[in-house]
Amino acid sequence: MSSLSALFCVQTSRAAPLHGGMLHQKFMAVSSLLVPHKLNETIGMRTADAMIATVPDFPEHLEQLASFIEAKKPADVEELMEALPDVSLKNAAQSIIESWYTGAVQGASTISVISYEEALMFKVTSDVMTIPSYAISGPNGWTADAPPLSQLPIF
Repeated sequence: MSSLSALFCVQTSRAAPLHGGMLHQKFMAVSSLLVPHKLNETIGMRTADAMIATVPDFPEHLEQLASFIEAKKPADVEELMEALPDVSLKNAAQSIIESWYTGAVQGASTISVISYEEALMFKVTSDVMTIPSYAISGPNGWTADAPPLSQLPIF
């Protein structure tokens, strides 16, 4: 567990019921149903930490989502969203989905950027579009070799 995770678990009362490692595992398990993509574990841990810090009652909602998924065993995210009995759980699930696609966690008054290059909204179109940036090779791609120019005629 990172020192940042430990800090949140010690200083934030709403994080107290769950140990950081267990919270991250539950977050990744719930995320794997909500977001049908290969998910980056490091980004998941950072996202879970940011959600603890900025989203009220997030650990409790995550625990409830994990228990509901374990009990009902929905086949996919659509089935889960239909079956969720509580609006707050639906909102928590939607927040997790949004965080993976946008690469950011939105709290009541703050937004924490977790990832730019790994945000899934860029991954789903990566075969036809580059991430909006001045560097066509990707974020922080300033040192990548420039594509060669075609041979200019010699006069």
